Amino acid sequence: MDEVFLCLVLTMAVELAFLACTPYRRKPFFVPLCLLANFATNVSVNMIALFWGRSWGVVLVLETLAVLAEYSVYEAAWGGSRRLFLFTLLANALSFGLGLLLFPGAVG
Repeated sequence: MDEVFLCLVLTMAVELAFLACTPYRRKPFFVPLCLLANFATNVSVNMIALFWGRSWGVVLVLETLAVLAEYSVYEAAWGGSRRLFLFTLLANALSFGLGLLLFPGAVG
């Protein structure tokens, strides 16, 4: 359980820090929306993975859905764009990659 909590904190910190380096940091409610979107998707992914397992296929589907969900939140708040989608995808890829480095047995 400690690993799940650490992954949540890692995800929220890394993705917020990454997105804070983009022009979207000036948007209304930037910090609360990023934190809320990441909290919701991270907890959802981990809860679903408890039942479906943590195979690569399951994790990639869940992570893809997390990217789409987070982008949907940002799109609703600030308007959609390819650039915003790319930043959302890159933030998720970065936090996922760091999570794999820190917890190499988490997927598989």
